[in-house]
Amino acid sequence: ETGYRSLGQMIRSIGTLDLQEERLRRVAARVAAEPAFAGIVTPDIEVLVPDGGTRLRCFAGDLDDIAANLLRNALKAGAGQIRLVVVEEEDFITGHEHVALRFLDDAPGHLRDDMLRGRGIGRGLGLVVDMVARHDGSVTVEHDPGERAGGWTKAVVVRLSRAEDEAESR
Repeated sequence: ETGYRSLGQMIRSIGTLDLQEERLRRVAARVAAEPAFAGIVTPDIEVLVPDGGTRLRCFAGDLDDIAANLLRNALKAGAGQIRLVVVEEEDFITGHEHVALRFLDDAPGHLRDDMLRGRGIGRGLGLVVDMVARHDGSVTVEHDPGERAGGWTKAVVVRLSRAEDEAESR
């Protein structure tokens, strides 16, 4: 029994990520430096994460791939501004806590929720939807992201389960 508990604890720790602003900045810098964007002036990507970061249930490599694919999509679509805002939220009905990663951009074009579930999306966005689903999360599109003054046209929102802090789990 002790072995199973230890194994379960190890698996939970592998699938838990302490998300800090620096991690997302590294992903953004890596995407901007890709050969596909050589010679193109890419916008500065603004990253906002709660002070001290946040913990979520996702493998580090998967989160990096999710962020990279969404940033690539915004850049390929011609975004002149990109902002990534990370917030902790609670479902007011279930009380389930999750972390929302809101990828705001001003790219022209139209993306709808129903396109996320169909064949109307490219491979990168399809991979995002698949990876997020494997972590029991969701991907939605907001067309009025609440920050119109900044010229944002949409926000792709990834929601993943929030993980308990070490102190909360005791």
